[in-house]
Amino acid sequence: MKLISSLAVFVVGFSTAQVSATPVTIQNYSFESPTLGGPGSYTGSGFTDGFTFVEGSGTQWATSNEFTLDGSGNLLSPADGHNFAYMNGSNTALIYQDVGALLPNATYTLTVAAGSRIDQGPSGLILGFANSSTYAIGDSSLLAESASLRPAITVGGFTDVSFTFTTGSVVSGDLTIFIQNANDNYPSTLDNVRLDVVAVPEPATTGLAIGGGIFLLIVGRRIAARRTAA
Repeated sequence: MKLISSLAVFVVGFSTAQVSATPVTIQNYSFESPTLGGPGSYTGSGFTDGFTFVEGSGTQWATSNEFTLDGSGNLLSPADGHNFAYMNGSNTALIYQDVGALLPNATYTLTVAAGSRIDQGPSGLILGFANSSTYAIGDSSLLAESASLRPAITVGGFTDVSFTFTTGSVVSGDLTIFIQNANDNYPSTLDNVRLDVVAVPEPATTGLAIGGGIFLLIVGRRIAARRTAA
């Protein structure tokens, strides 16, 4: 029975190893750069600092008139730090970042903390992936994008939203993530951008692993039965 248990653990362990997520590095993920002048100060659009900010987007140092802050003046989790990104009241406002080579047979999950400003209201965001080093709305490099994500958010706080995309076996070029404003007439805010990737085994590999595990279990049971009979 110990042999059978060990083999079962081997098969389960193999399967678990295939689905462990690996974080992908996001530059300036919580928008703490550039250094701003103090609460309420902000940047304009048209610059790159990890992310490229276009069409009325930028970063801002939060104040208590906009968000609920902790004792150190930082935004509440799942946000991070005291700065946040904003996209003004146009659905063409967006930010994007090239995160490196696009991987084959991989599932990417993009997660963003969406904010609800006290003085303006909740965010509406579109999350997406492009096969390029840059992105503009309507580009042919678009791989996938979410519908408009409008989560329930406590006023003055943040809530995570996510979007997932899986690649095929043949890919090339870079992966760019983007976040777009889905509100027509008022801004959206966001913070703490995260990206995870999970390798997806090819069907042949998965079949061999399962088949091998079943074979080992059968052999183990026969050995255990012979020992019992003896």
